[in-house]
Amino acid sequence: MDTPRVPRPDIDRMGRMIIGDGETMESSTFPWKKVLMGFGVISGLGLVALMVVGLVLKRAAEDWLVNLEADLPALAEEGVRFASEHDQSACIDEGLKRALPCAALEMTCLMGAGLFGQSCLDAATPDPTVCIGVPAQTAGLELGEWAQQQCTERGHQGNTACVAFLTQAVGSYCATQRAEE
Repeated sequence: MDTPRVPRPDIDRMGRMIIGDGETMESSTFPWKKVLMGFGVISGLGLVALMVVGLVLKRAAEDWLVNLEADLPALAEEGVRFASEHDQSACIDEGLKRALPCAALEMTCLMGAGLFGQSCLDAATPDPTVCIGVPAQTAGLELGEWAQQQCTERGHQGNTACVAFLTQAVGSYCATQRAEE
């Protein structure tokens, strides 16, 4: 019995296989060269894109900080002006009005409301009842539970901005008052 003969591919003088109308293929390196070159190009473009995104984010963060530095003193002054005509309870109510529209992660808004509240509480005529029942800031979980309870009593159950304002403004004010006693 004769073994069937497998046709041998045509090979050019350089040892490359001829695969069609004169096209050649280097059998051992053809697919890997293109795959590795493609991977290198994609990786390079990805690195360039990451660098551009990083620079854009850095610039945006710098602009945000510059604007924040300009806005914060004005908010503190507003708190002091408000306190000249209102008591500490009104300071808390007004601070909450400013904080409630803030989204949960909108830090500039929450910081502004908190700064207004702190400066207002500091400048208003002291009310000895403001800090009654407010846990120490070092008791983080208790302070958060107190703030949630206060928000619920004020009709803002589950509102993150309400909790953030009360823990930041009222919690800080009461911590300062305890330290001065």
